[in-house]
Amino acid sequence: MTKPDRLVLNPASGEVLKGRWRDPFLVLSLTLVILAIGATYGTSRFGSLGAALSALRGHHLIVDGAFKQVGNVRPGSRVAVKYRLTNASRRPIKIIGMSKSCSCSSIGDLPITVPASGTRSITVTVKTRERESVNEGSIQLYTDDLSCAEIVLGYRLRFSPPTSPSNTRRP
Repeated sequence: MTKPDRLVLNPASGEVLKGRWRDPFLVLSLTLVILAIGATYGTSRFGSLGAALSALRGHHLIVDGAFKQVGNVRPGSRVAVKYRLTNASRRPIKIIGMSKSCSCSSIGDLPITVPASGTRSITVTVKTRERESVNEGSIQLYTDDLSCAEIVLGYRLRFSPPTSPSNTRRP
């Protein structure tokens, strides 16, 4: 006498599941394996999982971190803040211009072209003033791609405390 198969009802669709797909542990395991493979591919292709999700949402130009913080900056110095742009599309994207929140920041050599399925780094140079404790600003990039016509990059610089003559040691 053979034991009859137990039928499992899919609560979402009302269908009767047959065979191995009725085991929820197997379905969950396969789902997790597929998600892990997709996350690994996305991370290797776009540099991070967040960038891969941005590409899935249709964003063509992806920034590794749109807001950067830099600490221990000396007042009166020039600071270079680097951003990595990844082009998730199949055509080159050109950065054709910019606007900035402060006259102290600049990007050299515009226009810049980010190749199709490629990466390009840009550097924002910030000239700091003598008597600041924090400097925050943003730069808006304009591109020739309608899906990402404007990209905002932000930064925050924290200054190191000034050293007084009594704190410095001379040999």
